[in-house]
Amino acid sequence: MSKQNNHIFNIYKTLRNYIRKYYLLDGLYVIWGYARNNIFNLPFPNDIEKPNSFDPNGDLFNKRYFGLPEFEQEFLVKQFIIHCNLTPTSNSILKKDNLKVIINYLRHTLSEEVDKINENSSDFLLEFHRMAHRQFIWQPGYSQNGMLRYYKLYSYAPVSKIVEQTFGIKVYDLFILAFYCFAITGKQFKTQLPFKSDIPQLSSSTIDTFLSEFSIKLEDFRNELINLQQMNENIFLYIQSIVK
Repeated sequence: MSKQNNHIFNIYKTLRNYIRKYYLLDGLYVIWGYARNNIFNLPFPNDIEKPNSFDPNGDLFNKRYFGLPEFEQEFLVKQFIIHCNLTPTSNSILKKDNLKVIINYLRHTLSEEVDKINENSSDFLLEFHRMAHRQFIWQPGYSQNGMLRYYKLYSYAPVSKIVEQTFGIKVYDLFILAFYCFAITGKQFKTQLPFKSDIPQLSSSTIDTFLSEFSIKLEDFRNELINLQQMNENIFLYIQSIVK
């Protein structure tokens, strides 16, 4: 590890130690609460203490500025999975003052130190990459038009054939099931398996095939995240490819 990496790691350790105080399911629940409110405009959970000035019924700018924007949700959910306790602890991340310590350290210490390294770099693409996950067009949120565009692309006959041969699911059924799961996870923090769809064409076997291809056990996900994490100026960048 280079001197530069050691510097980032030493700063990161404090964030890691903060996160280790809390129960994993509580950490995931907090991220879920902010995500469902941002994406679906669903009610913010009453048992999560809200930050000052955060209005869950306000516009998206307010929710991001006073709450948690998407790129922070993505980074923190990764850190929670890696470092949070697997059993309940005496500390609660549902309390706003506890979560505030983590967020402020992330924004004003870790992020600023990483920014300094990128700003001093002669590689413009590194700084460009750093900004991309925060400022590009995909951050406004999910759009129906964007999803329909992908559906049309995957419905193109040669592509559709590859999808069906690879996953054993027709493209139409795949998108319907994805939307169905998207809606369920927006409304329910935990979903008991196996679950059945009230949509006639989505059989139990289709759902099982979908979950076997597009889900992962928490322990396996933790191991993947640990292996992918870069303790350097790229610490914020790689998460796009796996968490999304």
